[in-house]
Amino acid sequence: MNIMLLLLALLQPSARGGDFLDKNSPELDGLRAAVFHAPARPPSQGPWVLRVLTYNVHGISPTLTAQDEQIQAQSLGRYREIARRLREARASGSGPQIVAIQEAWHGLSARTATESGYPYVVKGGGAKFPKLGGSGIYILSEFPVVASETIAYKECTGWDCVATKGALHVRVVVPELSQTLDVYTTHMNADEPPAKPADSRKARMAQIKDFAAFVRRTRDPAVPAVMAADFNFTYPGEDSALFERLVGASNSEKSCAASGDCAGDDPRAVLKDSVDHQFYIPGRQGSLKPTRVAQTFREPHNGKPLSDHWGLEESYILLRHRAP
Repeated sequence: MNIMLLLLALLQPSARGGDFLDKNSPELDGLRAAVFHAPARPPSQGPWVLRVLTYNVHGISPTLTAQDEQIQAQSLGRYREIARRLREARASGSGPQIVAIQEAWHGLSARTATESGYPYVVKGGGAKFPKLGGSGIYILSEFPVVASETIAYKECTGWDCVATKGALHVRVVVPELSQTLDVYTTHMNADEPPAKPADSRKARMAQIKDFAAFVRRTRDPAVPAVMAADFNFTYPGEDSALFERLVGASNSEKSCAASGDCAGDDPRAVLKDSVDHQFYIPGRQGSLKPTRVAQTFREPHNGKPLSDHWGLEESYILLRHRAP
Protein backbone atom coordinates (compact mmCIF):
# COMPACT_ATOMS: atom_id res chain seq x y z
CA MET A 1 0.00 0.00 0.00
CA ASN A 2 1.33 3.46 -0.88
CA ILE A 3 2.77 4.98 2.32
CA MET A 4 1.04 8.34 1.87
CA LEU A 5 -2.31 6.63 1.35
CA LEU A 6 -1.68 4.77 4.61
CA LEU A 7 -0.95 8.01 6.43
CA LEU A 8 -4.07 9.65 5.10
CA ALA A 9 -6.20 6.64 6.00
CA LEU A 10 -4.91 6.67 9.57
CA LEU A 11 -5.39 10.38 10.00
CA GLN A 12 -8.72 11.19 8.41
CA PRO A 13 -10.39 14.01 10.39
CA SER A 14 -13.26 12.94 12.59
CA ALA A 15 -16.61 14.65 12.84
CA ARG A 16 -15.39 16.78 15.74
CA GLY A 17 -12.71 19.35 14.98
CA GLY A 18 -9.59 19.01 17.09
CA ASP A 19 -9.66 15.19 17.47
CA PHE A 20 -6.32 13.43 17.11
CA LEU A 21 -4.68 10.10 17.87
CA ASP A 22 -3.56 9.47 21.43
CA LYS A 23 0.10 10.49 21.64
CA ASN A 24 0.99 7.28 23.51
CA SER A 25 -0.73 4.88 21.12
CA PRO A 26 1.32 2.16 19.33
CA GLU A 27 -0.48 3.20 16.14
CA LEU A 28 1.09 6.64 16.43
CA ASP A 29 4.56 5.18 17.00
CA GLY A 30 4.19 3.31 13.73
CA LEU A 31 2.92 6.43 12.04
CA ARG A 32 5.95 8.46 13.15
CA ALA A 33 8.28 5.81 11.73
CA ALA A 34 6.33 5.73 8.47
CA VAL A 35 6.46 9.50 8.11
CA PHE A 36 10.22 9.69 8.28
CA HIS A 37 10.82 6.77 5.91
CA ALA A 38 8.36 7.91 3.25
CA PRO A 39 9.80 9.25 0.00
CA ALA A 40 10.51 12.98 -0.13
CA ARG A 41 8.59 15.36 -2.38
CA PRO A 42 9.99 15.15 -5.94
CA PRO A 43 12.27 18.14 -6.73
CA SER A 44 10.45 18.62 -10.03
CA GLN A 45 7.39 19.80 -8.10
CA GLY A 46 9.32 22.76 -6.70
CA PRO A 47 9.54 23.89 -3.08
CA TRP A 48 6.49 23.33 -0.95
CA VAL A 49 5.25 26.47 0.80
CA LEU A 50 3.95 26.59 4.38
CA ARG A 51 1.69 29.56 5.18
CA VAL A 52 1.13 30.45 8.84
CA LEU A 53 -1.21 33.13 10.17
CA THR A 54 -1.37 34.59 13.67
CA TYR A 55 -4.33 36.82 14.51
CA ASN A 56 -5.53 38.45 17.73
CA VAL A 57 -9.27 38.77 17.10
CA HIS A 58 -9.92 41.21 19.99
CA GLY A 59 -12.52 38.97 21.59
CA ILE A 60 -12.51 40.66 25.00
CA SER A 61 -14.92 38.96 27.38
CA PRO A 62 -18.33 40.65 27.79
CA THR A 63 -17.57 41.02 31.51
CA LEU A 64 -14.71 43.36 30.63
CA THR A 65 -16.33 45.49 27.94
CA ALA A 66 -19.18 47.96 27.83
CA GLN A 67 -22.42 46.28 26.87
CA ASP A 68 -23.08 48.54 23.91
CA GLU A 69 -19.65 47.74 22.45
CA GLN A 70 -20.31 44.01 22.72
CA ILE A 71 -23.76 44.34 21.14
CA GLN A 72 -22.20 46.38 18.34
CA ALA A 73 -19.57 43.69 17.76
CA GLN A 74 -22.28 41.06 17.57
CA SER A 75 -24.51 43.10 15.26
CA LEU A 76 -21.65 43.79 12.89
CA GLY A 77 -20.83 40.10 12.92
CA ARG A 78 -17.11 40.80 12.85
CA TYR A 79 -16.22 37.41 14.32
CA ARG A 80 -18.23 35.59 11.70
CA GLU A 81 -16.71 37.86 9.05
CA ILE A 82 -13.24 36.77 10.19
CA ALA A 83 -14.34 33.14 9.93
CA ARG A 84 -15.84 33.80 6.48
CA ARG A 85 -12.60 35.32 5.21
CA LEU A 86 -10.65 32.35 6.56
CA ARG A 87 -13.03 29.93 4.80
CA GLU A 88 -12.78 31.89 1.57
CA ALA A 89 -8.97 31.97 1.64
CA ARG A 90 -8.87 28.25 2.45
CA ALA A 91 -11.24 27.43 -0.41
CA SER A 92 -9.05 29.38 -2.83
CA GLY A 93 -6.08 27.14 -2.05
CA SER A 94 -3.91 30.12 -1.14
CA GLY A 95 -4.94 30.54 2.50
CA PRO A 96 -2.80 29.68 5.52
CA GLN A 97 -2.55 25.99 6.38
CA ILE A 98 -1.91 26.86 10.03
CA VAL A 99 -3.81 29.59 11.92
CA ALA A 100 -3.05 30.72 15.49
CA ILE A 101 -5.82 32.76 17.14
CA GLN A 102 -5.67 34.81 20.35
CA GLU A 103 -8.38 36.51 22.44
CA ALA A 104 -11.17 34.14 21.41
CA TRP A 105 -12.36 34.23 25.03
CA HIS A 106 -16.11 33.75 24.63
CA GLY A 107 -18.68 32.02 22.47
CA LEU A 108 -18.96 34.83 19.93
CA SER A 109 -15.24 35.24 19.30
CA ALA A 110 -14.70 31.46 19.35
CA ARG A 111 -16.63 31.40 16.07
CA THR A 112 -13.49 32.71 14.39
CA ALA A 113 -12.06 29.25 15.06
CA THR A 114 -15.05 26.94 15.04
CA GLU A 115 -16.64 28.35 11.87
CA SER A 116 -13.41 28.76 9.90
CA GLY A 117 -13.75 25.48 8.03
CA TYR A 118 -10.47 23.94 9.17
CA PRO A 119 -10.68 20.19 9.81
CA TYR A 120 -8.50 20.33 12.94
CA VAL A 121 -9.26 22.87 15.69
CA VAL A 122 -7.37 22.68 18.99
CA LYS A 123 -8.29 24.92 21.91
CA GLY A 124 -5.91 26.18 24.57
CA GLY A 125 -6.45 25.89 28.31
CA GLY A 126 -9.67 26.94 30.01
CA ALA A 127 -10.21 29.18 33.01
CA LYS A 128 -8.52 28.23 36.27
CA PHE A 129 -9.97 29.44 39.56
CA PRO A 130 -10.07 32.27 40.56
CA LYS A 131 -9.62 33.63 37.02
CA LEU A 132 -12.70 34.45 34.94
CA GLY A 133 -11.41 33.63 31.47
CA GLY A 134 -9.45 30.88 29.78
CA SER A 135 -6.41 31.27 27.54
CA GLY A 136 -8.45 32.38 24.51
CA ILE A 137 -5.96 30.71 22.16
CA TYR A 138 -6.61 28.25 19.32
CA ILE A 139 -4.60 26.53 16.62
CA LEU A 140 -6.40 25.65 13.38
CA SER A 141 -4.74 23.19 11.04
CA GLU A 142 -5.20 21.91 7.54
CA PHE A 143 -2.98 19.00 8.56
CA PRO A 144 -3.80 16.10 10.90
CA VAL A 145 -2.96 16.79 14.53
CA VAL A 146 -1.27 13.89 16.31
CA ALA A 147 -0.44 15.50 19.68
CA SER A 148 -1.22 18.61 21.68
CA GLU A 149 -0.49 20.11 25.08
CA THR A 150 -1.19 23.39 26.85
CA ILE A 151 0.12 25.26 29.89
CA ALA A 152 -1.06 28.20 32.01
CA TYR A 153 1.44 30.90 32.99
CA LYS A 154 2.13 31.41 36.67
CA GLU A 155 2.86 35.16 36.52
CA CYS A 156 0.68 38.06 35.37
CA THR A 157 -0.14 41.66 36.21
CA GLY A 158 -3.00 44.11 35.66
CA TRP A 159 -6.12 43.16 33.71
CA ASP A 160 -4.25 40.21 32.22
CA CYS A 161 -4.73 38.38 35.53
CA VAL A 162 -8.45 38.08 34.80
CA ALA A 163 -7.63 35.53 32.07
CA THR A 164 -5.69 32.28 32.26
CA LYS A 165 -3.02 33.22 29.75
CA GLY A 166 -0.75 30.43 28.59
CA ALA A 167 0.66 28.55 25.61
CA LEU A 168 -0.50 25.80 23.24
CA HIS A 169 1.52 23.23 21.29
CA VAL A 170 0.35 20.92 18.52
CA ARG A 171 2.24 18.46 16.35
CA VAL A 172 0.93 18.01 12.83
CA VAL A 173 1.66 15.62 9.99
CA VAL A 174 2.30 17.26 6.61
CA PRO A 175 1.51 14.55 4.04
CA GLU A 176 3.00 16.54 1.14
CA LEU A 177 6.38 16.44 2.87
CA SER A 178 6.24 13.11 4.72
CA GLN A 179 7.17 15.26 7.69
CA THR A 180 5.83 16.27 11.08
CA LEU A 181 5.95 19.86 12.31
CA ASP A 182 5.70 21.38 15.79
CA VAL A 183 3.49 24.47 16.08
CA TYR A 184 3.15 26.82 19.07
CA THR A 185 1.06 29.83 19.97
CA THR A 186 0.74 31.97 23.09
CA HIS A 187 -0.60 35.27 24.38
CA MET A 188 1.71 37.08 26.77
CA ASN A 189 1.14 39.95 29.23
CA ALA A 190 0.26 43.29 27.63
CA ASP A 191 1.55 46.76 28.51
CA GLU A 192 -1.80 48.28 29.45
CA PRO A 193 -3.02 50.40 32.39
CA PRO A 194 -3.43 50.03 35.28
CA ALA A 195 -0.30 47.87 35.13
CA LYS A 196 2.98 49.77 35.04
CA PRO A 197 5.18 49.00 32.00
CA ALA A 198 7.98 47.73 34.26
CA ASP A 199 5.57 45.33 35.99
CA SER A 200 4.16 44.12 32.66
CA ARG A 201 7.65 43.48 31.34
CA LYS A 202 8.59 41.58 34.51
CA ALA A 203 5.52 39.35 34.16
CA ARG A 204 6.25 38.82 30.47
CA MET A 205 9.85 37.84 31.21
CA ALA A 206 8.58 35.21 33.64
CA GLN A 207 6.15 33.96 31.00
CA ILE A 208 8.98 33.74 28.46
CA LYS A 209 10.86 31.46 30.87
CA ASP A 210 7.77 29.27 31.25
CA PHE A 211 7.31 29.18 27.47
CA ALA A 212 10.94 28.21 26.89
CA ALA A 213 10.65 25.33 29.36
CA PHE A 214 7.40 24.25 27.65
CA VAL A 215 9.11 24.20 24.25
CA ARG A 216 12.08 22.22 25.56
CA ARG A 217 9.73 19.63 27.05
CA THR A 218 7.34 19.22 24.12
CA ARG A 219 9.13 19.74 20.82
CA ASP A 220 10.71 17.01 18.73
CA PRO A 221 14.31 18.09 17.97
CA ALA A 222 14.24 16.02 14.79
CA VAL A 223 11.68 18.26 13.08
CA PRO A 224 11.23 22.02 12.53
CA ALA A 225 9.07 24.16 14.79
CA VAL A 226 7.16 27.37 14.08
CA MET A 227 5.77 29.82 16.67
CA ALA A 228 3.09 32.36 15.78
CA ALA A 229 1.52 34.52 18.47
CA ASP A 230 0.76 37.81 20.19
CA PHE A 231 3.94 38.04 22.26
CA ASN A 232 3.22 41.62 23.35
CA PHE A 233 6.81 42.68 22.76
CA THR A 234 8.43 44.71 20.00
CA TYR A 235 12.04 45.06 18.81
CA PRO A 236 14.53 45.86 20.11
CA GLY A 237 13.79 44.99 23.70
CA GLU A 238 14.98 43.12 26.75
CA ASP A 239 12.05 40.71 26.54
CA SER A 240 12.42 39.93 22.82
CA ALA A 241 16.14 39.30 23.33
CA LEU A 242 15.41 36.98 26.26
CA PHE A 243 12.87 35.08 24.16
CA GLU A 244 15.33 34.40 21.35
CA ARG A 245 18.06 33.36 23.79
CA LEU A 246 16.01 31.03 25.99
CA VAL A 247 13.80 29.51 23.28
CA GLY A 248 16.60 29.25 20.74
CA ALA A 249 14.32 30.53 18.01
CA SER A 250 14.91 32.89 15.08
CA ASN A 251 12.49 35.72 14.42
CA SER A 252 11.10 35.39 10.89
CA GLU A 253 10.79 39.15 10.34
CA LYS A 254 14.39 39.68 11.46
CA SER A 255 15.57 37.00 9.06
CA CYS A 256 13.64 38.62 6.22
CA ALA A 257 14.98 42.07 7.10
CA ALA A 258 18.55 40.72 7.13
CA SER A 259 18.26 38.83 3.83
CA GLY A 260 16.23 41.47 1.99
CA ASP A 261 14.74 38.82 -0.28
CA CYS A 262 11.31 38.20 1.29
CA ALA A 263 8.13 39.24 -0.50
CA GLY A 264 5.25 41.17 1.02
CA ASP A 265 5.36 43.95 3.61
CA ASP A 266 8.39 45.61 5.20
CA PRO A 267 9.55 43.20 7.96
CA ARG A 268 11.32 46.06 9.76
CA ALA A 269 8.00 47.81 10.33
CA VAL A 270 6.51 44.63 11.80
CA LEU A 271 9.48 44.28 14.16
CA LYS A 272 9.22 47.85 15.35
CA ASP A 273 5.48 48.45 15.49
CA SER A 274 3.78 45.07 15.98
CA VAL A 275 3.54 42.82 19.03
CA ASP A 276 2.58 39.89 16.78
CA HIS A 277 5.53 37.85 15.55
CA GLN A 278 6.59 34.50 14.15
CA PHE A 279 9.66 32.44 15.02
CA TYR A 280 11.15 29.19 13.76
CA ILE A 281 13.55 26.53 15.04
CA PRO A 282 15.37 24.06 12.77
CA GLY A 283 15.26 20.31 13.33
CA ARG A 284 17.84 17.65 12.58
CA GLN A 285 15.91 16.53 9.51
CA GLY A 286 15.02 19.92 8.11
CA SER A 287 14.55 23.62 8.70
CA LEU A 288 12.22 26.42 7.65
CA LYS A 289 13.21 29.46 5.60
CA PRO A 290 10.88 32.50 5.70
CA THR A 291 10.07 33.88 2.25
CA ARG A 292 7.17 36.29 2.79
CA VAL A 293 5.78 38.62 5.48
CA ALA A 294 2.28 40.09 5.10
CA GLN A 295 -0.03 41.99 7.45
CA THR A 296 -3.55 40.84 6.61
CA PHE A 297 -7.19 41.40 7.67
CA ARG A 298 -6.76 45.13 7.19
CA GLU A 299 -10.01 45.68 5.30
CA PRO A 300 -12.83 46.97 7.55
CA HIS A 301 -16.21 45.32 7.87
CA ASN A 302 -19.25 47.59 7.71
CA GLY A 303 -16.91 50.54 8.17
CA LYS A 304 -15.35 49.16 11.35
CA PRO A 305 -12.01 47.40 11.95
CA LEU A 306 -12.25 43.66 12.41
CA SER A 307 -9.87 43.82 15.38
CA ASP A 308 -7.38 46.09 17.12
CA HIS A 309 -4.66 43.92 15.51
CA TRP A 310 -3.89 43.05 11.93
CA GLY A 311 -3.23 39.45 11.02
CA LEU A 312 0.38 38.46 10.42
CA GLU A 313 0.79 35.81 7.72
CA GLU A 314 4.21 34.47 6.84
CA SER A 315 5.36 31.90 4.30
CA TYR A 316 8.16 29.36 4.61
CA ILE A 317 9.87 26.76 2.48
CA LEU A 318 11.30 23.56 3.94
CA LEU A 319 15.00 22.90 3.59
CA ARG A 320 15.78 19.23 4.07
CA HIS A 321 19.01 18.21 5.82
CA ARG A 322 20.94 15.30 4.43
CA ALA A 323 21.60 12.43 6.80
CA PRO A 324 25.29 12.18 7.81
